[in-house]
Amino acid sequence: MKFNDLYLWYVGEPQTPRYVGELHLVDAGKGVSLKYGQEWLKHGFMLSGDLPLVDIEFFPPIKNTAVGAVDDARPDRWGELVIQYVDKPERLSWEFQLQRVNTYHDLEVHCHDLMTLSC
Repeated sequence: MKFNDLYLWYVGEPQTPRYVGELHLVDAGKGVSLKYGQEWLKHGFMLSGDLPLVDIEFFPPIKNTAVGAVDDARPDRWGELVIQYVDKPERLSWEFQLQRVNTYHDLEVHCHDLMTLSC
């Protein structure tokens, strides 16, 4: 089963999230596109200068990226480090956890911890 579609929400006011639009994984690894929802087109705002409020699907200009502000909001390795330093969350991504593993024994311990956390 493929999951190529996501829904983008604005949570400026967490108690009343607003639907922004749909994100689509573009074929052939091109990246992630965005199409604003009708309600957002009427009452929302541009997410970035290259994403005006028009009823079209925006495609990323560079392969393996997302469009405009959506690309800026994606988590990355640097973002993971900042989150770990500032917020110190109990749960980190698998990729980040595996970076910290140095030995086979550590791998077993980390995998057990991660599986326990995700239950």
